Amino acid sequence: MLKSTFPLAIFFLLNVFTVRAQQRPNIVLILADDIVYADLRCFGSEIQTPHLDKMAKEGIKITNFYNASRCCPSRASLLTGLYPHQAGVGDMMNKRPFPAYQGYLNRNSVTLAELLKSAGYGIEGAEVSNTPFKKFKHWEFDGGNATSFIAYGPKFLPQGKQFDRPAHLIDIMPTLAQWSGANYPKNYAGNTIKPMEGASLLPLWNEQQKDMDREICFEHEGKKAVRKGKWKLVSSYPENRWYLYDIENDRSETVDLSASFPKIYREMVEIYENWATRVGVIPYEQLAQKPS
Repeated sequence: MLKSTFPLAIFFLLNVFTVRAQQRPNIVLILADDIVYADLRCFGSEIQTPHLDKMAKEGIKITNFYNASRCCPSRASLLTGLYPHQAGVGDMMNKRPFPAYQGYLNRNSVTLAELLKSAGYGIEGAEVSNTPFKKFKHWEFDGGNATSFIAYGPKFLPQGKQFDRPAHLIDIMPTLAQWSGANYPKNYAGNTIKPMEGASLLPLWNEQQKDMDREICFEHEGKKAVRKGKWKLVSSYPENRWYLYDIENDRSETVDLSASFPKIYREMVEIYENWATRVGVIPYEQLAQKPS
């Protein structure tokens, strides 16, 4: 089927509206699988998507929002605010003898539902249902991990804003924690909880924060990447060669600039290696070995 060639694209909608009895935001998250980045009219498609276009026009659109390349690790990041390896889902639901690859959420994470419940929210519904970019889901090029993003909330959010600064699913947890007033715990149910990895998007949306060259890292089955500012470093498996792209001017990732900017190249390789060690990434050639 044609759809199987699509990248894993996650359309993420944050819909917030007033609940009269409490005068507080009611948070609805909609995560849609296998929607190409440009499937929505407001992101360049010829397909008519009037309701979503209206939300984008009257809400907030982020053009450089990222997922974790495939469904299971992306859900793990969305639910916990951690990189998927930190939550125990570094490689789908496969159970492997490494903490980062156990195949299910570990007890050192807390979910959005648990966090919001502590702030007095009921457990809202969560629906989990990407083109002009290179490659498709499973890869770490933008064709595999770029996601269309709309945040909509009359009376709660600025209207008609577009932001191009990179963001990631790990930013949803701190955003909703700040919005709801929930205190992200250091301990939960007797377990030590890892700190959130992302950053709240509210200061960006309210234009209280200047652009910053934050570092966002990716790894899935040997394919890896780093996004920092306008730069993206990408490597594929089993080639294991790094490519450097200027995403602001080359969103399709066609011109490798690693030889032209060696200092930036080396800096970003080091960023990845430090991150991979910190979150527990196992080299895929080791992970994929079958027991003898």
